[in-house]
Amino acid sequence: MEKGFTDDAAPWLTATELWGRVMVAMLDALEARQAGDTTRADALLADSRELQQQARAVRVSPPRNTWGSVQPKVGDGVLDVFLVQADVRIQLWDVAGGGKNLALDGTATASSVEQGLDRLAARHVNDGLMGTRWASGYSDNEWVQVKLAAPAKVAAVTLAWENACAAEYRIQTSADGATWTTASTQRPDTCGNDVIRITEDEAVQYVRMQGVRRKTTWGYSIYEMGVYGAPVS
Repeated sequence: MEKGFTDDAAPWLTATELWGRVMVAMLDALEARQAGDTTRADALLADSRELQQQARAVRVSPPRNTWGSVQPKVGDGVLDVFLVQADVRIQLWDVAGGGKNLALDGTATASSVEQGLDRLAARHVNDGLMGTRWASGYSDNEWVQVKLAAPAKVAAVTLAWENACAAEYRIQTSADGATWTTASTQRPDTCGNDVIRITEDEAVQYVRMQGVRRKTTWGYSIYEMGVYGAPVS
């Protein structure tokens, strides 16, 4: 085999091997949780997350790429979506009504959109696609929210952050879109997939990510915002 080819392919092969291990760990975690072994499921979930960080850290530097090194994409739009859904399912296993993402049927709006670009518009935050995203203007006090199709008791909110994430943010809920309650304040260590459990028992129709402080000089950027719970009839 040509040495030049193996050198060029090395980052892709490394990334593929790591993502394979990520998937095995996640599937084993789901199997363990299904069997009622929560300790093993939690350990395997932690292993999968650690391997995901390693896989995302792999970089390749194409000679014609003027932007510098990039991340090799493996199963883009398939593996990433499954991993987020599986992660959420394991964490919300014991939450009644936690299996349905109510945000998919809702309407998203935001305080701003980066440079007014349609490809970064608020509607992309709840379109069910990990290949699209919402991005805000370049200030701390920005927000994105989803108006649910019907009032619901919310069990959890998930945020799949892009690299431009928040150093601090609040998850807020509202019945009418005017009066807001802070359900949780988060200060994540890294940009990744956040799962925030909501303990409030009141039915709400609006769920908002309210930025407090950015981690970068860019705005806030989220691939997907999920809202899990049960509609109130």
